[in-house]
Amino acid sequence: MKPHEIQEKLGLTRIRDRN
Repeated sequence: MKPHEIQEKLGLTRIRDRN
């Protein structure tokens, strides 16, 4: 996995958490 891919997944989970 590439670092930017991991950051993207973390961002998606963050948005889901907020919602």
